[in-house]
Amino acid sequence: MLHTAKITHFLFQRSPLFCGVVLAAAFVLLPVSARAECAQWDVNGVWEIEQKGVKYLILVTMEQNDKVLTGKARVSTNSGYPAVNVYGTIEEDKVNFRILWIDGSVGIYDGHFTNSNRLEGLGYEKKTFNIRHMWKTRNPLKCVRQALKSSGSDILNPSTKKPPLYDGPKKFDPPPTPGGSAPVSGSSNSKPPTMKVPGILAGPVIYQQVYASMGFVVLTWDAGPDHPYAEVWYKVNNGDETFLVEQGKGSKQMPVERGKYYTFILTDAGQTLATVNVVGN
Repeated sequence: MLHTAKITHFLFQRSPLFCGVVLAAAFVLLPVSARAECAQWDVNGVWEIEQKGVKYLILVTMEQNDKVLTGKARVSTNSGYPAVNVYGTIEEDKVNFRILWIDGSVGIYDGHFTNSNRLEGLGYEKKTFNIRHMWKTRNPLKCVRQALKSSGSDILNPSTKKPPLYDGPKKFDPPPTPGGSAPVSGSSNSKPPTMKVPGILAGPVIYQQVYASMGFVVLTWDAGPDHPYAEVWYKVNNGDETFLVEQGKGSKQMPVERGKYYTFILTDAGQTLATVNVVGN
């Protein structure tokens, strides 16, 4: 394990995530806290992130748009350190985000909420994913809607007036094939198309109410065995690409705004594997 002051100072300046990676071998994993019973989190604001074995903090200013997270990050010990981009997602009590440091390294953080309303988890540099380090937020985050343990149903927090989250119908019409048209809704004989691997599919856009401006779509993707660390990105109205998740195979519910055009992209190491388009009609 490295103790030299010069090396430590160099690592602090080059890559805040890498500092924690060097010390990762000395960490003993503690038992994970029980999941905080929360049905809806509000993670907007400044996160003060501690890394095991690192004296400075990583300050992240996060903005939440439903399940999509974007923001800026910097180190607390250097006011001249430029703010860098942060992208991520929140799914129930789990959070995944990445920090794009100025030296070209990419810090990837996987975490979950604890009973103290704080985040904790493991992180790694993208190129050395087998070396993990522990991290946690110093400040608690806000739960805006609690969940009942006994019945599994949700109740409204008295401080909010928001209705319960809409999880969608139990069954979905079969999703369209990439570049094709959706099967006829309500057809009893229609079957979900077989996904061509690598590929990405999008189900129909579902709105909670007829005139609702926001709905959601369920994405399903499989990059195949050759791309276990594939990434899903998206862009709105042909704008800039935004990171969604790093996962070779999976599914995710994605918010869609009526009247906007979305492109979801499955990629790995800069190579586009598959795309699918969604229109918020």
